Amino acid sequence: MDVDGDGTLDIATGEWAPGGVVWFKGLGKAQFGPMRTFEETADENQDWAASTVFFVDWRGTGKLDALVGNIGGLVYLNENLGTRKEPRYGPRKPLQAGGKELAVANKSQPVAVDWDGDKVLDLLVGDDTGRLTFFKGLGGGKLAAGTPVMVGDAPLQIDARIKVHVCDWNRDGVRDLLVGSCVPYTGPDPERRYEGYVYLFLGKRP
Repeated sequence: MDVDGDGTLDIATGEWAPGGVVWFKGLGKAQFGPMRTFEETADENQDWAASTVFFVDWRGTGKLDALVGNIGGLVYLNENLGTRKEPRYGPRKPLQAGGKELAVANKSQPVAVDWDGDKVLDLLVGDDTGRLTFFKGLGGGKLAAGTPVMVGDAPLQIDARIKVHVCDWNRDGVRDLLVGSCVPYTGPDPERRYEGYVYLFLGKRP
């Protein structure tokens, strides 16, 4: 993701605690600058732990806003109050869906994408239970209530703590899903608690 619009890819990520968003400016040739942290202050009622982040022009301003998930399953919008090349992010505001606060099971991970091909941004949100929820974009930053992403006749559900990436893996013009997961480790290493897998779901034309 090119966070600051300089044509060079950067790295951005959330963190376990206290749940800020950090990024590393790309310098080219696989080199990165020091860690930068969003300057934010949470009120005492907010729990930002286990944050995840997805950068997207959510408001159609030509600047990248930040969509941020958290341990409680909410998704927040950090509006870019600066410019494309010098971003400055405002306070986190919870997104609404279907007329109420958007929420999934714990540890939400948002991905903004035109999932249904109607040229309006939608939202996919993975969670701690291994489910993936689709929130249809209605335009103007509004979202419909969530529905499960289906695999065949059943809702997608694998392992736990899923992280999702949308791509065209086999270059057939149809959106595919790469899904990472987390499961308890059952091997012989006593220091190892978890392991993960990556699943590929190939999309099908209607």
